[in-house]
Amino acid sequence: MKKTLLRATLYTLCLGAALLAATGVRAQTYTIPVVVHVLWDGYLENITDAQVLNAVEVLNTGFNSLSFEPIDDTTYQDLAASMDIEFCLATIAPDGSPTTGIERFETPLADMGGLPGSYMNQWPPERYLNLWTVGALDTTFGSTLSPAEAALNPAMDGIMLPHFMFGQIGTSTYFQGKAIIFHAGRYLNLKLIWEDPIDGGPCGDDEVADTPPSQDFLACIQTGPDGCAGNLPLMLENYMTYSYCNRMFTQGQKERAHAALNSPVAQRNNLWSAENLGLTGCGPMTVAVAEQRPSATLSVMAQGDDQWLVHGPASGAWSLGLYTTTGLLVGSWHSAQGPVSLDLSGHARGMYVLKAVSAGAYRGHAKVVVE
Repeated sequence: MKKTLLRATLYTLCLGAALLAATGVRAQTYTIPVVVHVLWDGYLENITDAQVLNAVEVLNTGFNSLSFEPIDDTTYQDLAASMDIEFCLATIAPDGSPTTGIERFETPLADMGGLPGSYMNQWPPERYLNLWTVGALDTTFGSTLSPAEAALNPAMDGIMLPHFMFGQIGTSTYFQGKAIIFHAGRYLNLKLIWEDPIDGGPCGDDEVADTPPSQDFLACIQTGPDGCAGNLPLMLENYMTYSYCNRMFTQGQKERAHAALNSPVAQRNNLWSAENLGLTGCGPMTVAVAEQRPSATLSVMAQGDDQWLVHGPASGAWSLGLYTTTGLLVGSWHSAQGPVSLDLSGHARGMYVLKAVSAGAYRGHAKVVVE
């Protein structure tokens, strides 16, 4: 059977669009491959794929918008920054096999989170950000090492959170689900804004110029300045706090995180390299129409980074279905007249079958390889 090969670049949703800087130059966007290890020893701990995907979505929302939601404190509104750092569930495992980026382990260690043995089946930390969800932790807010700490303890490099702080659906809640953003910040060398004590007093700093010195706090009730930064109010809404209203990073925090990603400490600089993104399945993807029925050819043309245009019957209404090779329908489209605009950017690498049907008895199929 004759094979027709049409190739073009297709970027996954985890890459997204880099923001344009004020100069008009496209900003650097760093993509970090992610694997999630779900440790469970009870029904609730075995969270759904939907909750895992929601946690990654929360992470990307926090890192790729100026704020998770409107900032209440006008004093700090102009400091809010998009981090231009995106997190992509890996589609290729360390051994080269396909993966969903989600693993599950039934183990009593699910209730012993934070102990060395609970960091199960860690994938190479220089290639993946390892996330673990567990039933219980020996710390209150989760466990994450800074790059310097991870360099000394590579077997514990990653983020471990209890399932009830992972995502904002399922067993977690809206406010608890933001914890993953704080921990990703620590993974990228950000500190609590009061972490480093100043002269042994109650005030602390974080080595970032545009976050004011502060005393530690948990609540989101503004009671006035704490005296650490003169008359400036507490930066209650910063992600690098323990407050429940956190919703912003600053430009200084962005620069510090980018510096960590360009540093060899804990090999953070390898995570986003083009070679590693290709090996983990988070780099640019190509789509090939590898095989078609000669009597009913579908025409597939690239229309943009995410969109493909599929021409089928010359006239009339028709439908297009995308199937796995096992027959599972994973996408469907309908056109009243003319071509169908197809988006494959959210689909994992592999072989799919496009099937077209029209009222006029048109039948066509094409095998589509997403590489």
